[in-house]
Amino acid sequence: MNKTDITRFAIEIAINKAMSRLKHDPERTTRNLIDIALSFSKGRFQTAFFNAAKKLLEDENSQYYTLVKNIAFYIDPKRVKIFGVNLGYNSCTLGARTIREIEEKEDFNIPWSIIFDNTHINTISRIIDSGKELGIFTYCIFSSEQFDSRFIDLISKHDDCAIALFLDPININSECIEQLKELPHVMLMVSARNIDSFADTALHLQNEKFLYGCYLSYEDSDEEWITSGEWITETSPFKPVMSILLAGKNCSQSVCSKVKDYSLITRDEQSYPTFIIYLYSDLLLTNSIISGESYYLKIDSDGFASSNLPNAGTADTTSLSLKGVLRQLTPCRNK
Repeated sequence: MNKTDITRFAIEIAINKAMSRLKHDPERTTRNLIDIALSFSKGRFQTAFFNAAKKLLEDENSQYYTLVKNIAFYIDPKRVKIFGVNLGYNSCTLGARTIREIEEKEDFNIPWSIIFDNTHINTISRIIDSGKELGIFTYCIFSSEQFDSRFIDLISKHDDCAIALFLDPININSECIEQLKELPHVMLMVSARNIDSFADTALHLQNEKFLYGCYLSYEDSDEEWITSGEWITETSPFKPVMSILLAGKNCSQSVCSKVKDYSLITRDEQSYPTFIIYLYSDLLLTNSIISGESYYLKIDSDGFASSNLPNAGTADTTSLSLKGVLRQLTPCRNK
């Protein structure tokens, strides 16, 4: 057993002990878990994240303690442990270290996570294989279709990653849930565009003790629904661990700014038992802490990649290696 395996094993033992106490004393156990995480944190991202979490939980009335209770009572501890270790250790510790080491030698920036938007399975497989070599162990996969066995096999292959699957409730049926039961490194993100459909799916996932959250791809017409607090008030009773907001293709910049401000303020106020994420902004923030530069990478259904670099255009992932894509779309600007 090498040093990495020993460290992961030690982390898992510590988490197992903490999870067994979580139901009985969630407040103290949560603080202990953060202290454990800080003791294993070596990079600036992990240290910054867990120190911020520790500060947030100084408020004894924080709704995040209710969130912790929901996790303890309604989610399989194995899912919490595996997904959490893959995200916190494989991605944010080992992966982040690899990213920084490669960036020191190369002329491109490596994003902390990659987003797939209805991307073909062959492209996803190739990019994840290459991404892990560069230190990328977190992936967001959006799909408007039901899974087939090839897709399940692909996800199973990468059990060292933290994978968030963004799906519409119509595509999360009993067969899908049964196939995903044995994949504890997967978190299901359910569209909450239709609250009734989300609620039905959330209750089904809750009964199966899944790790899940909700998301909304919003447009200008959704501004009041979101910023009034109505959307989060309607979804939070169904116990999503995360609630993710992302702007639709036709959303105006003014509405994007208002929704982003709302999400950040609401998160800091800790008023709801769910962790609110403004997807692209938070990905950029994480990447800036790990790398010092802010990039994200998104790959569409035709295999074309894009980033937040102005005027960079797109890069064809079917003809370029991942390194070639990154050289074009996420160049190092600080060298």
